Order: sequence, then structure tokens, then C-alpha cells
Amino acid sequence: MIRVSFTANQLTVAGINQSSSASWLSNYASQRGISFPFVFDSQGKMHQDYQVGTSYGNAPPTFVIIDQQGVVRYRIDDKFNRADEMRELIQNLLK
Repeated sequence: MIRVSFTANQLTVAGINQSSSASWLSNYASQRGISFPFVFDSQGKMHQDYQVGTSYGNAPPTFVIIDQQGVVRYRIDDKFNRADEMRELIQNLLK
């Protein structure tokens, strides 16, 4: 898990969803033991700002790493098990 490799001031993790309800997201996180927050993006603002989601041709899940200045440094769609790749990128960004 990437989150445990970094301190809270080094990395923030959030799940963002536009198509499910806030209550569904809460239940989903509880059932799977997910402890990072989920954001229900009902207006699609975050999806639009970072151009993620099926309307942008992205297949879930989409992983986005945004630096402290708000610049997207990494994006990968429809891929799981990218933890090592993302961990290395985050370590390089923190240098």
C-alpha cells in the first residue's frame, strides 16, 4: 500500500467518484476496509479539472498524482498493481 510508505504531510490519498451515491461509496469503503476518504464529485468538477472518467476516454480506475503546486505529474488508466511505479515517482517528487 503506497499510503503507508509516506507520512501524512508527504502524501494525501483520496478516492473520487461521480457515478455512485455518497452512501454507496461509504458502504463500499467499509466493506473493503478502505480507510482513505472518498469524495462524491456530484457536479463532476474534479473529473473535469483533471480530465478523468469515461467521458474523457479513461477507463476506471484512473490514478492521478498531483504535486504540491497542483500540476498533474502522473496519470494511468485502467491499470491495477502500479504501486511500485507510483511509489518511485512520489519519492522523486519529494526530493
